[in-house]
Formats: sequence, C-alpha cells, structure tokens
Amino acid sequence: MENHIWLYALLSIAAVSGLSFIGLLTFSLSNANLQRFLPSLVSIAVGVMLGNAFLHMIPEAFEELGNGLTVPLLVIAGIFLFYSVEQALHCRHEHAKPHEIHPVGYMTLTADMLENFIDGVLIGSAYLIDVNAGIAATLAVLLHEVPTELSDYSVLVTSGFDRKRALLANFASSITAFIGVILALTIGSSMTGFAAYVAPVAAGCFIYLAAGGLIPRFLKTAPGYASFVQLLLMAAGVAAMLVLRLAE
Repeated sequence: MENHIWLYALLSIAAVSGLSFIGLLTFSLSNANLQRFLPSLVSIAVGVMLGNAFLHMIPEAFEELGNGLTVPLLVIAGIFLFYSVEQALHCRHEHAKPHEIHPVGYMTLTADMLENFIDGVLIGSAYLIDVNAGIAATLAVLLHEVPTELSDYSVLVTSGFDRKRALLANFASSITAFIGVILALTIGSSMTGFAAYVAPVAAGCFIYLAAGGLIPRFLKTAPGYASFVQLLLMAAGVAAMLVLRLAE
C-alpha cells in the first residue's frame, strides 16, 4: 500500500483525537461556574448519546447488515453488557473511599473507546477507496466528534474526575481510533464488516448509559422548571446529531 495513504489516515486520526481536548474550553471557568453549567452539559450529553445511537449507529448498522434481527439483538447485547459492567463497577464503588469516581465515568470512557475504534475503521476504510473519500470521511467524523467529545468530557467531570484528569482520560480513550485505522489499512474490507457488528453494541451501551445512567443519577432531582429546561437541552443534543446525520 502507498505510504501516503498511511500518512493521510494517521494524520486524520490525529486530528480527530485532538478534539478530545475540547474540554480545555472550560478551563477558563471557575469551579463554581463550571458546577453551575454541568447539569446543562449533562442534559445535552444525554441527547447527544441518544441521537448518536438512534440516528447514526443503528441506522448505519442496518445499512451494512440488513433489516433482520442481527442489529436489534446486538443493541440488546450492548445494553446487557453495560448492565453487567455497571454491576461490577458498583460492587467496587460500594467499597471505595468517599469522593471516588462514579461508575458512570468509567462506562462513558468504555463506550467512547468503542466509538473511536469504529471511527478509526471508517476513516481507514475510506482511504482504501481513495484520498478524497478518506478526507470526506474525516470531515464527517470531525463534525460528529465536536458534540460527542464535549458531552463525554462533561460526564467525566460530573462523575468525579477533575478537569485535568477528565481531559487526559478523554484523550486516552481516543487511542482506539488509531487501532481501528491501522487494522482497517492492514486487513482491509473485512475490518469494515467487523465494525458494522461493533456499532450496534456500542449503540446499546450509549442508550443504557444515557437512559439508565445519566438521567436517573444526575438529572432526577430537578424541580419543575429546571426539568423542562433539561428536556429542551436533551432535545437540542438530539437535534444536533440529526443535523449532522442529514448533512452526511
């Protein structure tokens, strides 16, 4: 394979991974102001995660795998997987010291690693077609990653990470994108098919994380008006992912 394809693909993944530092935008805020904004950011994160799952991952998996039972079963498998992960993390959390990281933080990192792996595979597979296809795929992923990386960062901070640690953890989770692109360039089209099976599992993880993790734990205590605002922000997160889906 031509060396310039590897160079373009790795540079593309480096650009995508760089978005994991979007949390730097919050470093100018005081702790008090950040805490004030976090419920709103988590509300948007819920909408982004649900929109990502239902408007991107699941429809794209259907396009690759057909309209049979495979995709729904894999989504359910993702939900069951994260239920099991959460139970294991909760057992550890119950014996942990006060103020340690809430399990939702680690679950967010796990789901993000799966998604970044898929993005790497998609970009690598696009570069196998030609450079223009690779650049187009990179731009699509970059637009998609802006809201998702910000939402991931906000969830990490809400779950107990300090800002610096959340930033570094978010970047570390992006390493799987490099693994995805290297496998795609090495193995080829068979890797794209594998990513199609991973996507609905990741979608199930995001659905469980948003509906079963974030809403009942971090958004359940809001009074009437505040809960309405949270609902609007969730809808804004979904709308952002819908706009990106329609723009693809």
